[in-house]
Amino acid sequence: MVSPAPPPSRLLPLVVAAAALLVLAIAAAPAHASACPGTGKQCEKWAPCCAQNYCVAQPWGCMTSEGCNADASFAKSSCTPRPMCKSFRENFDSPDSLINKYNYTGKPDAAHFWREFPGADKAEVVDGNLVLSLVWDSKLGRGQGATIPSIRWLQYGTVTARIKVAAGRGVVSSFITKTDISDKVGEYVIFASFSR
Repeated sequence: MVSPAPPPSRLLPLVVAAAALLVLAIAAAPAHASACPGTGKQCEKWAPCCAQNYCVAQPWGCMTSEGCNADASFAKSSCTPRPMCKSFRENFDSPDSLINKYNYTGKPDAAHFWREFPGADKAEVVDGNLVLSLVWDSKLGRGQGATIPSIRWLQYGTVTARIKVAAGRGVVSSFITKTDISDKVGEYVIFASFSR
């Protein structure tokens, strides 16, 4: 014996309830659930940015130019672009004009430059001069110089610098502009020191 179909008025609430459950299931699913490689899961709100394979909360790590992975971060908006350039002049009158990368607070006007490799970069502001030193590392068997990038993007314009080059054989002093993917923009300016 076949039972009769329920009247359409009784089916409508069931169809509406099933549709509502389907909408809730779709809305609850993460839109970009890639895993941050170092943690094996998507970053959480307290450390929202997947940078250099780990979830971090530091402003430098949330910059796309520093490798922030939007797909593995808490939200795609967790990753931010590097601040756009604006005209500025830096005379290195204060030691605060150069900061460690890891001390960046997200305020690009607080300092114009950072040490790319804090602890390894030999860069200091001394008496109104940015002093970049080349130090011999006996463990590595080579010298360690300094890399000092601008916190802001340089979109276009003129860059000038007064540079006193290092003396000595095998030391190359240079001033370059480049993108975040290390392609040079323009030409390298290489300074050579010849002695007789």
